[in-house]
Amino acid sequence: MRATAQWAVRRAGRSPAAIYRSALAADSPVGRAHALVAGLGECGTHQDVDVLLPFLEHPSPRVRAEAVRAVRRLGGPLTRIAGMLADPAPVVVRAVKRALRSEPDIVRGHTGGEGA
Repeated sequence: MRATAQWAVRRAGRSPAAIYRSALAADSPVGRAHALVAGLGECGTHQDVDVLLPFLEHPSPRVRAEAVRAVRRLGGPLTRIAGMLADPAPVVVRAVKRALRSEPDIVRGHTGGEGA
């Protein structure tokens, strides 16, 4: 559904990433943060990583996990993601492990050499 909406926005001559950025910058996008983070991760650029980094500390595990995926997709700091291997939510830890699957040296540095 997001892909269709993004296509329609582009067809209308607008940038879906700009819409996501604006919505995420609004005071607490309660209830929509997960979808907004996912959307920006799908169509944003490396410059959007700074917008997404605060969502790595969001109270909702679903939002944190989506932020991990979005930051990875946009080329954000992998060491910041690796620091979340000890997150109390399994959904976040799974997202971190998937994001760092091809980066074993980063994982070893955060787990005492045990790997993922």
